[in-house]
Amino acid sequence: MTKKRSFFQRFKKTIIGCSIFLLLLLAFANWLGFQHIPMHLRDLWYLTTSVFTTRHDAELTPAEQAAIADAQNIVEIPPPLMPLDTIMWAASIQRGDYIPDGVKEEMALLRRTDFTKLDPAKDFPTDKQAQEALEDHHSDELVNLLKAHHAHIRIGKCYYAVLRQDNPDMEEVTRVTAMVSAFNDKNQNLGNIQLPLITVYDFVKYAGHPDRWYATDFSQTLPFDYVLNK
Repeated sequence: MTKKRSFFQRFKKTIIGCSIFLLLLLAFANWLGFQHIPMHLRDLWYLTTSVFTTRHDAELTPAEQAAIADAQNIVEIPPPLMPLDTIMWAASIQRGDYIPDGVKEEMALLRRTDFTKLDPAKDFPTDKQAQEALEDHHSDELVNLLKAHHAHIRIGKCYYAVLRQDNPDMEEVTRVTAMVSAFNDKNQNLGNIQLPLITVYDFVKYAGHPDRWYATDFSQTLPFDYVLNK
């Protein structure tokens, strides 16, 4: 009767070969430095994909290659920042008060922002029109919030914003950005009270409704409006 060979006996050469290969690979990795391995693997991946892309691009038409080049040259524009009371936060930092995460970074960004490029608007909503636009934008949630605090909306200094023509049926004719604040019947500034109301919005007029303002998300960074919030 033939004795059955074990797994190791049947694959002895393969196991020994793989073990030697792994030992050599570990020795090479140790010489190279384990921390560099991901970087080299990434470089190998980039090299492989670049070769593939080059071969693929050679098969594209000039128009397709130009479209790809345009897409690769698009610069991502950072989102606008909400206005920040830098005077208040600077005083808090100086006193050593608790500062929420991100405030110092936002202050640094705002200090580098060139507000001289903002264009003060001559066509903008009144306080009443701004409140109507915001109530329409946020629906009953804002209506009930203002009623609960006996509050009304005031709009601050407005700046022209770039028109957006995303909807061909709603042609924009005017777009402005401005801070807003809620005030109660004692003329006390309540700020944005609470969500859904925030401190800054875009207000838009459309060609089909030239006498009505609509509220939407803000599209540019404004300086804090100290006149509105005095």
